[in-house]
Amino acid sequence: MSEASSFLLSPQPRARWMRLDTAQLLKRFFFCERALLISEAAWIPAIAPLEIKAGMARFIWQSSETAHALRERVFELRFPSRLLEEEGADRALVELFSAVKDSPSVPAFLMSVGKILLPALRDAYQAYLEASDAIADGPTHRFLALALAEKAEQISAFEAWAESALVHDRELREGALAWTQAVANRLSDVGDVGVGQSPSAAAAGPLPGSKPYAIPRQPARDPRFWPCRFYWPEWPNCRHRLQLLLRQQGRYRELPPGTNQQRRAQWARQSDPWIALQEH
Repeated sequence: MSEASSFLLSPQPRARWMRLDTAQLLKRFFFCERALLISEAAWIPAIAPLEIKAGMARFIWQSSETAHALRERVFELRFPSRLLEEEGADRALVELFSAVKDSPSVPAFLMSVGKILLPALRDAYQAYLEASDAIADGPTHRFLALALAEKAEQISAFEAWAESALVHDRELREGALAWTQAVANRLSDVGDVGVGQSPSAAAAGPLPGSKPYAIPRQPARDPRFWPCRFYWPEWPNCRHRLQLLLRQQGRYRELPPGTNQQRRAQWARQSDPWIALQEH
């Protein structure tokens, strides 16, 4: 550092970041946020309770809004690369947020996200808001304050979901705790999210106990799900129902002869008395 630059030093924490430093931090937040929401979306088909499916979908939407705001703010700060595709020194950290997708079980996934990764993002956002200038960096303060409140809600929900999942599968508790500890250890090795300099740690390979993710061939369904056929509603006024069937049947008659749709219509006329009634 030159002698002239020493006059720019200030004891104020908010003066330690210049424009490019701020953009680098927000870029790190963006990649972590994006990797985590993709992992969450991948696990929706494997989780049975409908409340968790719906709640996780809402949290994914919240995280996507935060990630979009972070990305736009990085560009506003005139980040050198417009592509924003390279994690750079944060690659090992971002890979950890993606590696949680390979959790060995549902409780392990919920616990590692709710107790390790989401708190890491929450603490990083809190540290950034405390150290940055609310006037010079007002746009970031505006959406990060909202993201901080959302992270607190997400952490509470994930912890409750993890406990609920362990109640139904008690034999998975030990594996879930071991996986969560492995995620915590890896996060410490790569330097946490934070607001400091990235340690430029190299990727350390898969986490111990990981299970390669695969899209489930048979998605998990809530026990309250009742597989049934969809029938025509039994309206009190049968005239309205008959009019609907007549209109649908009229469209089938306009199809070219011999098509599959017309064969289905012929079968429907033979099997449904309501459709046969309109021909007389």
